[in-house]
Amino acid sequence: MKGAIGVCVFAVGLGACGFKSQKEEVPEGIDTTVEGGPKSASELPAACRPADPTAVQALYDLTEDSVHELITCGGIQMRLALSMKLMIFTSNEQLVSASARADIHDLVSATGMSLENPFTQDANGSWVMNTSGSAGSTFALDFFDPTTSAAIPQNPFELDTYLLGVTATSSQTWDEMKANPTSRTTFTYNWTELGPLSYLLADGGQIPNPIVLEMSLVDLGSAALGLTSADYGPFESVQNVQMESKVHMLDDRAVAQIAWDVTGRMDSVKNVVEAGSLRFDVDSLSATDGTYQLRADTSGLAYLGRGELAGELSYSVTGNGVSVTVTSDFGAGAAYPVPRWECP
Repeated sequence: MKGAIGVCVFAVGLGACGFKSQKEEVPEGIDTTVEGGPKSASELPAACRPADPTAVQALYDLTEDSVHELITCGGIQMRLALSMKLMIFTSNEQLVSASARADIHDLVSATGMSLENPFTQDANGSWVMNTSGSAGSTFALDFFDPTTSAAIPQNPFELDTYLLGVTATSSQTWDEMKANPTSRTTFTYNWTELGPLSYLLADGGQIPNPIVLEMSLVDLGSAALGLTSADYGPFESVQNVQMESKVHMLDDRAVAQIAWDVTGRMDSVKNVVEAGSLRFDVDSLSATDGTYQLRADTSGLAYLGRGELAGELSYSVTGNGVSVTVTSDFGAGAAYPVPRWECP
């Protein structure tokens, strides 16, 4: 499989070269300043301190534990964006054998990429997976035309969606490429027909036949992780596709019911990969233990590729005569926030 392996694994040279992740940029408009204040409900001034601060604190803690799932969802979306080109090249079974995929999988797992799509496409064209919440919780991903913003119903991870009848060759074997990852290899793609998403190739222009690329494993792999630029030819522009995610969480705990809806703001795959971050909008978030109610809003929250959130979540807590606020402050990036409790 001289040509097939070359086609499929050119983006994973980073595994051997030590590259692990791309840069992470906090999106504009995110408050990165962590302010001081009471760290628990029991530290609030007596004028507004709840009669049962332990119960109020427990409701907040459970809610924050639930919201932590956003880091998992952000990581899955980031991994998918990062892996998009590699998934396209490894999607054709005529080009990639099962053994070749296993070899590639072992290499890419160390770089934060994946060959497997954890989502399943539903009847509406959305890509959906279950979350760790209660029954009915979902994580959905949709793709959109970068020019018209029309929804894309086809599979953007399959090579045959872009080009049909593809045959590929490479000027070096996989073993030769691994032995010298800085050596340039020529990749040649012949195709017979245009697929339904072919308009995403070559920025919508004419697609050459054959397509010829010349790069090393380091060139291609580091570009896949947004570390350097590399010439992917007409395949480069597939990352212009827009994506938007939605998380619907129903989280029934033993002593509380938590529900939230969050949208991963629409952005191009390219921007997400290059920035190493994606922005979240909290559409709704509520929790109750039967006595106290907690609702959240946010002026800015983002996922960072290193597995952190940035920005703030602002909660109001009411019930049983209580009216206080608490802010979960992730600052410029943290896995867990610094809480700040305040009187109204």
